[in-house]
Amino acid sequence: MVIFNSYKYKSSIIVILLIIIAKSAMAQGTAGYNAPFESREIIDMPTAGVLPKNSFNIKSKLYNEGGLALETNFSFLKNLMLGISFSGNNVIGNDNLQFQKIPGFNLKFRVFDETIKIPAIAVGFSNQGNGKWINSINRFENLSPGFYLALSKNFAWQLGEVSATGGIHYSFEPSKEDRCVNVYGGFEQTIWKYFSISGELNLNLDDIAYLEKKSPINFHLSLKSSIANGITIELQLRNIINSNKYIASGFERRLSIDIIRSF
Repeated sequence: MVIFNSYKYKSSIIVILLIIIAKSAMAQGTAGYNAPFESREIIDMPTAGVLPKNSFNIKSKLYNEGGLALETNFSFLKNLMLGISFSGNNVIGNDNLQFQKIPGFNLKFRVFDETIKIPAIAVGFSNQGNGKWINSINRFENLSPGFYLALSKNFAWQLGEVSATGGIHYSFEPSKEDRCVNVYGGFEQTIWKYFSISGELNLNLDDIAYLEKKSPINFHLSLKSSIANGITIELQLRNIINSNKYIASGFERRLSIDIIRSF
C-alpha cells in the first residue's frame, strides 16, 4: 500500500525527519532511553504517566481536513494532573470553521507509583476525543476516554526500554444503549536516546455502531522524537486496521508537538 502518493509529500516528510535527527543531538523530551518526562498517552489513550510536580505542557495536534487541537495540562501536586483542551475543523485552509461544542477537561491521578513488582496505576477522566468534530452526530471521530483506569509497567532489555500499558474506560459519547466498558492496550519502545515507537490497540467495544461491525478494532502506530529540551514531536500512522467507514482507505497521518515546562 502506498502511504505517500506524491513527490511533495515524500519531500516534506524527509525534510521533517532530517530536522528531527539534527535537533535530537542536544535534546530530550518524552521520547527515547532515559527520557526525563513520562508519556501520558500511548497515542490516543491514557497511560499511568503524569507531568512532574510544578510543571505544565502545551500540546498541539494536526489532523485531517485542516483540523487543529490544542491542550494544556498543569501539575501542582505530585501525581495529580489537570487540563483543558479544544479543537476545530478547517482551522488550516479556507473552508468554514467548525469547533467542538464544549471544551475538553482532563483529570488524572496516579494512585500507585511503579515498583519492580507492580505497575503504576492511574485513574482519571477526559471528555476530549480525537480527530475531527462531527457536528451532525455530536461526537468526535474517535471517542474520548471518559472515566478510565490505566496500568503501565516499564521493562529494560537488549533493545532499550519498553513501556506496556493496559486500560479500561467508559465513555459517555455513545448513545445510552451502546455505552459499555471498553478495553485498550499498547506499548512504547525506545530507539536509542531520542526516539520511540508506539503502538496502540483499541477494541472499540462501545463504538461498534459507528465503526464497521465486522472489525471495530483500531490500531495506530507513531514515531516520537525529542527535538529540544522538553519538546517532543510525534508522527502518527492511524487506522492500520481500517475499520472506520467514514475514513477513505489508506493510512491517516497526523502530527503533534508537545512542550513541557516547569514553573
